[in-house]
Amino acid sequence: MKITRFYQDSIDTRYEFASVKAHEIFMNYFILNKSFTYLLFRKMLKEQHIAMTHYGYRGNTTAPIINRPILNVFRDEPEFHEITLLKPELKKEWYKEELANFNLNNIKKIQPNIDSVPVFARHKLINKENVLVLHLPQNHLLKYYLIPMYKILNKIKNYYLSNNKEEALDLLGHYIQLFVIGHPFEKVNFSICMIQINTLLNLFFQKDIYHEYLDFKCFLLDTKVIIKEFKKMIRKTK
Repeated sequence: MKITRFYQDSIDTRYEFASVKAHEIFMNYFILNKSFTYLLFRKMLKEQHIAMTHYGYRGNTTAPIINRPILNVFRDEPEFHEITLLKPELKKEWYKEELANFNLNNIKKIQPNIDSVPVFARHKLINKENVLVLHLPQNHLLKYYLIPMYKILNKIKNYYLSNNKEEALDLLGHYIQLFVIGHPFEKVNFSICMIQINTLLNLFFQKDIYHEYLDFKCFLLDTKVIIKEFKKMIRKTK
């Protein structure tokens, strides 16, 4: 299963081992649990996060690295509120094709349409000279992402059981964007997300995809466009 961003990336063996553990955790919850509740969903995410960070993996970010242990708690939990989540700067070179649709000289703030998330709970991208500064949704708004994510996984589980595969792709693309923007943990979010996605793609289609820059595109593009991008990535996979 693909776990790197691009095909030429080398893989740290510790990260590879942690990814296998996170994959096993997801399979145990998604496949073996007949009743997949919201509390089980949160518990699963935490266990995957623990597996990914256990050997020191800290994820990729442009925000300054803070020398402290990563808390395996969600951003909406009391233990997290003492932490100031830093605002990462997203390089515009990652968005060359997408930014062609914007006249950035006249736009200070970019806010795409995110399906199933109310406007007040969405992220913001502030246009600076060389970067887009990301303002994630506030901690207490995380439920507007986790609840629809949970509902989507339950629908996908039903599609898997009924062998209704094609209907699952739109939901998976939507799920990715909710996970990326919701940003449940301080760090190590997209790795967990794509382990889940590639696990499901393997189950449904015997395919998996490299991550590429799909996570960064999630911050900039409407949900419908992200779903199209996701499907395009699957089609080009051999």
